[in-house]
Amino acid sequence: MMADPPEPDLQYGDTGDAVLWLQHRLHALGLLVAAPDGHFDDDTASALAALATSHGLVLDPRWVDSQIWAALAAAEEATGLRSASSDTWHWDGESWQPAPGLGAAALPDQPAPVDATGQWVWDGTTWQPVR
Repeated sequence: MMADPPEPDLQYGDTGDAVLWLQHRLHALGLLVAAPDGHFDDDTASALAALATSHGLVLDPRWVDSQIWAALAAAEEATGLRSASSDTWHWDGESWQPAPGLGAAALPDQPAPVDATGQWVWDGTTWQPVR
């Protein structure tokens, strides 16, 4: 069995699924006040600075690397939240994907997953705004 690729390095100005997943995790911890939107902006950097402060880290909040991902996982574990590294999701090198066996075909009676804010729904390929 092949291990999942590590979470991606991100930087201020990045957009996409990886940023959105980071924001959802920060939002669930109460560190990101703004709604997750997939744009690494000032709100995301402020949330990362708060994460760093709470874990005694000295870092540039405009960058996300393995140190930040580890601090995020530790914060989730400390609060009882499930980490993105759980058995439910995996990073495929480009975007977060449901773990094999958890796709729509495996869960025919389940509604599409909606994020904690109720603003995003997983369509089986990517997060989409709830309409």
